[in-house]
Amino acid sequence: MFSDVTERDIDDRRRRILQAVAASGVSVALAGCSSRSTPDDSFEAQGPGDRAWITGTTSGAQSLNPLAVSDEATNNRLNLLYDPGSVTVDGLEFEGRMLADYEISSDSKSATYVLRDDLEWGAGYGQVTADDYISFVNDIVFGGGVVGYSQTSSYVLGGEQVEIEKLGKLEFRLNLPESRGYWLVEDPLRTARPLPQSLIEKYKPFEKREVNGNQATVLTQIGQDEAVVNAELSGNLGPFNYESWEKGQKLVVSKNDDYYLAGEKIGGLGEAGPHTDDYTYQVFDEQSTAYSAARAGDITSTGVEGRKVDEVSQSDGIQVFETEFGEGTFFLSLNHRVNGWRPIRESREVRQAFAHLIDKNVLVDQIFDGFGDSISTFHERWGPFYPDEVPEFETSLELAQEKFANGAGSDYGYDGDTYVGPDGEQVELTLVINNTSQTAEIVGNYVKQQLGQVGIATNIEGGSFDNLLSNYLAADVQNNPNYDGDPSFEAGRYNGGAYDEAIGQNSYDLLYGVGFSGNPFSPWGTIKSLLPEQANFNFMGYNPDFDIEGTVNDAATASGQEETQEIMTELFTFLANEQPLTWLFNPHDTIAYRRGVDNLPDPDSFWDTPGVRTNRLTTME
Repeated sequence: MFSDVTERDIDDRRRRILQAVAASGVSVALAGCSSRSTPDDSFEAQGPGDRAWITGTTSGAQSLNPLAVSDEATNNRLNLLYDPGSVTVDGLEFEGRMLADYEISSDSKSATYVLRDDLEWGAGYGQVTADDYISFVNDIVFGGGVVGYSQTSSYVLGGEQVEIEKLGKLEFRLNLPESRGYWLVEDPLRTARPLPQSLIEKYKPFEKREVNGNQATVLTQIGQDEAVVNAELSGNLGPFNYESWEKGQKLVVSKNDDYYLAGEKIGGLGEAGPHTDDYTYQVFDEQSTAYSAARAGDITSTGVEGRKVDEVSQSDGIQVFETEFGEGTFFLSLNHRVNGWRPIRESREVRQAFAHLIDKNVLVDQIFDGFGDSISTFHERWGPFYPDEVPEFETSLELAQEKFANGAGSDYGYDGDTYVGPDGEQVELTLVINNTSQTAEIVGNYVKQQLGQVGIATNIEGGSFDNLLSNYLAADVQNNPNYDGDPSFEAGRYNGGAYDEAIGQNSYDLLYGVGFSGNPFSPWGTIKSLLPEQANFNFMGYNPDFDIEGTVNDAATASGQEETQEIMTELFTFLANEQPLTWLFNPHDTIAYRRGVDNLPDPDSFWDTPGVRTNRLTTME
């Protein structure tokens, strides 16, 4: 799932299965985390008001369609309206939400799900039943390109689809084509958001139809349904009710008095929330504006860039929650598609040159002020499978220059200190950044400076996180004037065909400001979603010459953790050498709160953060 480094409030769907329920207390400094606040104990809390919560962010939701989630910003909003089937608590133990029971067979080849009997859809769609989940899997997950579901690969194991079987009105079973010892943390179905079967039936026969002048997938058509647009479907399924949504600006929700968990004791650790009457997501054009709003007491919380932690924490009435166990990896995206610079796609040596250019210590220690960890492959450095040894590329302008000279082919070379292309002119690359963050602008200028020192010119373009997703990363054959016909495959919005078929609306070569988050305890699933040629999130058009899908399947079906580690070390080593993206860092979680906020966690691990206990947080303001 795509991540914006400042969108740090609620974690993505994969993370939600690793949630812990809140205990009481305020946050204190512990191993791996801390909380900073001003020393003025006489400060009187100010904020949006009693029992009201406003989160400031620079990222807006793409939609409120539960079936069309590919980024954290959208997922965070939907988490307020729809619960998952279950969460996983510390120690990898099941804890039910919409699911009353869940059991994996002893041979790890099937999982049985039992729904609660008090779950009701809104908009008159009645009780949530097994039929809704069966329709979701058979019609949506496996509906093909005409449907456009982006998570299908999670339901394909070893090249074969899972099968869903109805056992009763509220009970169903997922049969797996092979034994999966890690299914508890892999299982996408128990955290999925289905829709009513009868709503899906309205859109059959499935075919692309015109929406707003364009041929649209079934998911886009469903996204126009009034019950979906206004989240009327949420019924009693989430802690909040929809009030209003201005796309790209503001989402307002209010406490759901009919919430199925209201008043229940969950996990023996307290009464289910929410403990706020109103919750608002407010989108700001720049992160600095969100900081000002927090200082003024106009909002309750906002993500904080690492370089701003000390400054923001010294503001009157602000406390900053910190933990090194952030989730997600950030990289310099390299465009392998035909609207990008050709040597990126064709030359590993050229891709390695970018790794030589960027000093990750400068990024982490100076630009992020230490609130992150450098990475050399596609895994959080603190993650359970990060290799003890992994190939590193020394920061060296000379080595970068040498690899640009030798790796791009005979049409490219140096004329003095200037790197020239086939036309004899200086090579100029387009670098796109998320310009809602000063940090991204600093990183962009740093990359431009480094490229300039090896004779390459850089044109920087900027846009919001939403703009980057829509105008650069979403890849479709309709954007390619040089391709006529159907794509060889359609894997979703961000991978509508092969590198020479589907492209984004705007051309680019490099992009910074979009990361990727998934489950660190099953990283093979994250890799499978991004890097194979037909992966649903392979926006960059990468086509590996290594069997990534086979390798991640071997990791997931290994006999034990030691064998899994060996397989993942091989894969992480390949990715470190291959550099399909320029691996940079994983961020720490740093979130600013008004000092009137209570019940923040005191975590010493990945499992408990403010984001996973949103419904347990309270405001005394």
